Amino acid sequence: METVWRAFYTRPRHEMKVHDRLVEQGYEVFCPLIKTRVRWSDRWKKVYKPVISGYIFAHVTEHQRLEVVQDPSIINTVFWNKMPAVIRDEEIVAMQYLLNGADEDFSDNFSEGDLISIKNGDFRGLKGVVLRVDKQTLSLRLESLQLDFVVQIPARMVGVEL
Repeated sequence: METVWRAFYTRPRHEMKVHDRLVEQGYEVFCPLIKTRVRWSDRWKKVYKPVISGYIFAHVTEHQRLEVVQDPSIINTVFWNKMPAVIRDEEIVAMQYLLNGADEDFSDNFSEGDLISIKNGDFRGLKGVVLRVDKQTLSLRLESLQLDFVVQIPARMVGVEL
């Protein structure tokens, strides 16, 4: 029986609990997370939060999908055209790749005025000038498009032009 990636709706704020239970049961599971700063009453703390609230992905057969839905924190399978949705392998790999370096600090690698080129992804080859640098965000002027925009991408996807 063929295994495919499926998306599942979870109860609010249960993504990590579902992930841990399913991994413990031997399933291949992906819960896209990003590190973010949150304000607690007495301090700031860095925590991991789901990128897509209320969703989790599992690489399962149809029989396993029916087993996974039995988890008390899973509401249902995500459906598309009245059929359980299939997520392409490339989409899961792309999410994993993009999130792999998402907690990198841009301010360590770039400064205002740097000429950069995008090394990977849909914008590969575009060159631009860094207008502003925040912790995880670059504001760029893409010279070829004469366009300013704010982008959030892993620092490893951008290189400084020499």
